[in-house]
Amino acid sequence: MKIIVNFCIKDQVYSDITLFLQENIKSLLVYNYQDLKNENEKQDFYHNLLQAKEIIFIVSDVDNSRCLNYQEFYKQKAHYYNQSSKLKYSKITEKIIVLSENGSDELKAYYSKQAELYGVDILVVNIKNNNSDLKYEKNLILNFVLEEYLEEESAMAIVFYENKILVTKELIYGNEYLSLPKGHVEKGETKIETAIRECFEETNIQIKKKDLIKELDPYEIRFINHYNKFVKKRIYPFCFRIKNAGSPQTKEKWIVAAQYMDINEFLKKASYDNIKEMVIEAYELVKGI
Repeated sequence: MKIIVNFCIKDQVYSDITLFLQENIKSLLVYNYQDLKNENEKQDFYHNLLQAKEIIFIVSDVDNSRCLNYQEFYKQKAHYYNQSSKLKYSKITEKIIVLSENGSDELKAYYSKQAELYGVDILVVNIKNNNSDLKYEKNLILNFVLEEYLEEESAMAIVFYENKILVTKELIYGNEYLSLPKGHVEKGETKIETAIRECFEETNIQIKKKDLIKELDPYEIRFINHYNKFVKKRIYPFCFRIKNAGSPQTKEKWIVAAQYMDINEFLKKASYDNIKEMVIEAYELVKGI
């Protein structure tokens, strides 16, 4: 069962969206958080949430008057759940839909990063044009709720030279992110071949299969691409150690810098926590080699 929890004022836009979802999704239960007035209603609400497989929160970033305090929900949840209930809730998938009048690339980039950092799928929907029928926006939300994703595979090169790591600075929606060489697996290409190719294309550093220390466990991220399509990407990290530093330089227009960086400095400045975890694991493998 899927449950929608609404934190927004029940205006026409919200009503149209929830009605559309209810018409297209079976077993969809909708709660308006602001309607929970007494203790019995709140107890029933938090109890029913535990029956869900997925909870979709609808919030608004238009202004504070249109969006109730989202954090209040989590404070209340801690009050109503015992340890067993908290464990059960932790297994429920959460998603967040942000209804916004600011559909800028910067806003989308911010929420994309939040989604990756906290492991929660977040969809930002621009509702500025309230006079439209919102057909496009409704279908975008429906696909998000139904998990209709494009599936992609990428490979990442974690490259160590002495006590430094090869890093990149990526330009995404006008913002710079400190990361590692990585990219899509092309047809007919093995994943390690992708990691080697992407490393060269993004940094000008040529690594070889013989430099491989270990293939690490893959991890998954979800995001919305430039075409507003939902993407589920599985990334395969490969740990390499090289003896020749070469000369790092950028070769792709979205890579604004390529360089070797001290491990500790990278761990402090890296933009993504999951990549930090990969680097810590990889560095333990190469120390002393």
